[in-house]
Amino acid sequence: MFIPPLDTGYWNGNVRTFNLNMQDGNTQFLPGLITPTSGYNGSYLGPTLYIRKQDNVALNVSNSMTEVTTTHWHGLHIPAYLAASKAMETTYGKKPVPVKSGGSIPIVALFEAELGVKSILLGFGLDSDAIHSPNEHYGIFNYLKGIETIPHFFANYAKAH
Repeated sequence: MFIPPLDTGYWNGNVRTFNLNMQDGNTQFLPGLITPTSGYNGSYLGPTLYIRKQDNVALNVSNSMTEVTTTHWHGLHIPAYLAASKAMETTYGKKPVPVKSGGSIPIVALFEAELGVKSILLGFGLDSDAIHSPNEHYGIFNYLKGIETIPHFFANYAKAH
């Protein structure tokens, strides 16, 4: 498994600063097979950012890709993510465990560009739902839990702002 390199950033006064460049690239996962990929500061994935508790942080992100794109972060304390996590815990009665899975949803970039607002995507399906396959299905339990969770998200997000 590829382990992204550690980036400790640099200090600009009292701010730990990171420069990230989103870029297209090519990566060889299997011998003799080159795959088009995207990454930060390289052709695939991106660095692991080292940030200590209480650090003031600045992220300078540039997009050198050929198309408008979105990005997402794992492991950061982002108000919308925290509101969503708390909403899911309220609905399901258990603290959710973030999982790195899924794929890109191109319309999200258009929403941000046209509406000037960020999006958060809450997943209520299961891997076994086989979404976008010939045998896709979506359980009524998770559908109803989604309906129950969304108002909690809005309430939690409103409290944070």
